[in-house]
Amino acid sequence: MTLFDVLEHIDDEDPAMAAVAGLVRPGGLLVVTVPALPILWSDHDVSVHHRRRYTKATLRPVLERAGFRLERLSYHTCLLFPLVFAQRVASRLRGLKAKPEYDVRVPAAPLNQALLAVMEAERRLLRRVDLPIGSSLVAVAFRE
Repeated sequence: MTLFDVLEHIDDEDPAMAAVAGLVRPGGLLVVTVPALPILWSDHDVSVHHRRRYTKATLRPVLERAGFRLERLSYHTCLLFPLVFAQRVASRLRGLKAKPEYDVRVPAAPLNQALLAVMEAERRLLRRVDLPIGSSLVAVAFRE
């Protein structure tokens, strides 16, 4: 089962994770992604209705309380982290808006290709090592 960018939208993730655990057979696989690092909180999070950003220390117990054994927990979007961090800091310096607008759009083709190449390099790196920082977290867990 997969939960890609879901948990951060739920007020109380424990009942939701209990429901997920009921759908995954014992020994079954769960892959979860969530936005990472509260320091990155910005208008973007408000506009997409996030309730929180996670760290390894805050995501791990959510999964374990639901009866999942973590196989892997890593940050991702590490190689682009300096750009994300700079953009989010700049956003906060401008001040959080009362009604922020959704700010995600596909960049111009050459930039998009470069970003895709960076993410592909990171995907290959993630096969070998956990990444120390990033704007997202990915967890791979098995139901006990």
